Amino acid sequence: MLGLCLSLFVRPRRVWVRLAERTEGEQGSTVVEVGGLDRADARGGLTDDVDDLVTHLTAGPSGQQAKKEASTP
Repeated sequence: MLGLCLSLFVRPRRVWVRLAERTEGEQGSTVVEVGGLDRADARGGLTDDVDDLVTHLTAGPSGQQAKKEASTP
């Protein structure tokens, strides 16, 4: 019964986060790439959740937003 309840109510989502160092001149930066997959997108909201995650990851210690470059596949 527990397995059946989990399969009905847990959203089958996957989220990937990749950090890569980019060196430009003497000062380097870190590129944060985030991707997501929702295997049952009938309920929607994956884009909003990924955007919220990106906002949280790119916020500095003072809560200010870092430079964000968006790209779509």
